Order: sequence, then C-alpha cells, then structure tokens
Amino acid sequence: MMVHRIAQKTAAILFGVGLAFGLTALPAAATTLLVDQGMTTLDSNTGLEWLDITLTQGQSYNAVAAGYGGYTTSGWRFATITDLYQLFTDAGGGGSYPVGTTSSGSNPAFAAATLLSLRLGTLYFEAVGDTLQFGADGYLADVLTPGKHFTGAWDVMVKTGSVYGELFAINQRDNSVASPYYGSFLVRNTVATTPVPPALLLFLTALGGLGVAAWRRRTGTATA
Repeated sequence: MMVHRIAQKTAAILFGVGLAFGLTALPAAATTLLVDQGMTTLDSNTGLEWLDITLTQGQSYNAVAAGYGGYTTSGWRFATITDLYQLFTDAGGGGSYPVGTTSSGSNPAFAAATLLSLRLGTLYFEAVGDTLQFGADGYLADVLTPGKHFTGAWDVMVKTGSVYGELFAINQRDNSVASPYYGSFLVRNTVATTPVPPALLLFLTALGGLGVAAWRRRTGTATA
C-alpha cells in the first residue's frame, strides 16, 4: 500500500512538472490559437471545431459513424490526417508531417502534445518507475478505402531529466474495432457571421428615408 501511494505521488509530481514544462515551452500564439470551449476546442486558424475525444472513448468507428452520441447527424465528421496534422502544427508543433512520420523531442512536439492533451482530453495515463506517459489515440477518416480508417495519436512522456512528445498516424484499421484506449477525432466547420458593411447600412437607411418621403407625398396628395 505504501509503495502504491509513493508511486501515485511520483506520478502526480511528474505530471505536474510535465504540464508546466510543456506550457512554458509553448509559443504564446499556440495557446490563443486553440480556444477552449468546454467540450469542444476551436482552431481559429482553420475554423474547425474539435470535439473532446473523451466523448467517444471506447466506441468503434462504425458505432460513431452510425450515430453514437448524435454527433455525425448534427454536423460532425471524422477528421482527416491532414486535419490532425494541421491541428498539431497550430498547437505549436512546428511544420507539416508526412503520413506515418513522428515528430519528437523536448520542443516543440512535447509542448504541442501537452496542449492537445489539455484541450481535447487524455485517454491513457500510466506511470512506471520514474516515467509518466499520457496521450490519446483516435480514429480518422480514410476517404479512399471504404470499411477502413486510420488511427492518429499524440503521446507525451515525462521522465526524470527528459521529456518527449510525438504525433503520428498509422495504418488502416478495421472499422468495427473498439477499445477503451481509443476515441474518434470529430470536427465540424464553424459558421462565421459576416458583418454588414457600414456603407450598406447607410444606403439602406437612405433608401428607407426616400420611401417614407414618397409615402407621405402620396398620402398628402390623396387627402387634398
């Protein structure tokens, strides 16, 4: 019991240190680019809104596509690999990453993966010895191969004296597979309201004034 408590405390300390290091390593623009909206995160660069991955945890690709949670019937779709890599880039992860590659190191990938864990959720968390690892795995759309999907993930590792972060997309998977360590990366386009130009407002006001004047003239003529 005592050993277990010590392990828990060690994990908590490492987790705190990891998050603190990750956030301080982030460019200021990254933390403002990804807007926390509670159960969703808005990437203000792409206009895509991301659903917290914890809301689809343990559900297969097929289950979510068939309407689990009502997400795919209310405007949500499975993100593509390109969507995920752009999200990672906007989180401060650096440049683009070809499919199947990994970005790792103390920065910027570690900071970006840490931020995504805070914004979109964490599906696994484990501490072994002096090493803490956490992150999320999620299903991605494969628009070219029906019945298959890709898996994308970010991963953070904190160890005494070192940190590590990565993003990757791997292999096509069977759509019926479900796991408590996986969720679905769902996105939807936000609807931006277009402001009315001031000149248009002046034009409409003037047009309304002319209409009132004409109505008054017609009314006066009819009365006479």
